[in-house]
Amino acid sequence: MLHAGDIITNTQLIYVYFPGMCSLNEESFVVTVIPVVNPTISTVDDINYIIVDGNQIVQTLQLNTEVQTGNYAYQWMESGDVIVGANSSSYTVNTLINGGLHHYSVRITNNDTNCVTESPVFQVFETPVPAPLGDPNQTFTPGQTLADVVVIGSNIQWYDGLGRNVNANPLPLSTLLVNGATYYASQTINGHESQVRLAVTVQLTLSNNAFNFKNLTYSPNPVENVLNIKSTDAFKSIKVYNNLGQEVYQQKCNTSDLKLDLGFLKTGNYFIRLESDKKEQVIKVIKK
Repeated sequence: MLHAGDIITNTQLIYVYFPGMCSLNEESFVVTVIPVVNPTISTVDDINYIIVDGNQIVQTLQLNTEVQTGNYAYQWMESGDVIVGANSSSYTVNTLINGGLHHYSVRITNNDTNCVTESPVFQVFETPVPAPLGDPNQTFTPGQTLADVVVIGSNIQWYDGLGRNVNANPLPLSTLLVNGATYYASQTINGHESQVRLAVTVQLTLSNNAFNFKNLTYSPNPVENVLNIKSTDAFKSIKVYNNLGQEVYQQKCNTSDLKLDLGFLKTGNYFIRLESDKKEQVIKVIKK
C-alpha cells in the first residue's frame, strides 16, 4: 500500500481504495515514471579549447550532451544568453569572444512532460597554435638526421632559430645532426603555423640504445582495439598523443607486457610515449 511521501521508482500497478464504501471495491491504474535527465557537456578526448591564430579560427570544437535519445528539445546558451538556432544535441564553437573565455550550457526540455533541466557551465578557452611536443634533450648516433628526431605534431618544420618572428632558416629533414646543436620545430594546423617552436638540443654518442626499451615489440599495427606492447624492461608510464600533439590518454603502470585498449580512439595516426625510470621511447601506430 502506498502512503503519502512514497516514491515510485518504476512502472507500477496502483490499487486505490475509496473509504466509506461497504465492500472492497478497487480501481487501478498504471503509473509510468519518466526520470528527470541531468545533462552534461562533453567533447571528444575531453578537449576544452579552440585553436586560433590572430582573428582566425584554426580548429573548432564540438560540444555534445550525453542526452541524445528520447523526445527532447535542446537550447544551447553562451554566458546565459540563448544562441539562436542552436537546437540540436551538439553545438560547434566557431566564434571568437573578447577575452578568449567562453561559457556554455545547454537547456533540455522533455517534450512529453515539459520538464526542463540545464547542464552545468562548460568553459572553452581560446589558444594559439601550439608548438609540437617532444623531449628538449635527445641523444643520437653520428650520421642521423632531423628525420630521426622524435616530435609529436602536424606538418613539422625545422628551423635553426627560435620563434616565427625571428630571422631563422628552414632546415630539410636530411640535415645531419651536430653534437650540441639546438634545432627548433614548428607545426602547422589547417594552414596556420605555430608562433612558438619546440627547441631540441642534440647529443651524439656511439650508441643510443641505452635510452631505448630492450626487445621492444608492439602489434598489431594498424590496430583496431587492443595494442600489445612488450619489452624486457618494465613500462612505468604510457601516454597517447594524436597527430596534433594533444594528449588523449595516459596510464601509470609497472609491467613489461602491456595490453593497451585503443578502441575508444578515432581512426588516424597516434604516437605512444613509453617511459620508465631511465628509458623513454616513442612509437607511432595507426588506429583503424
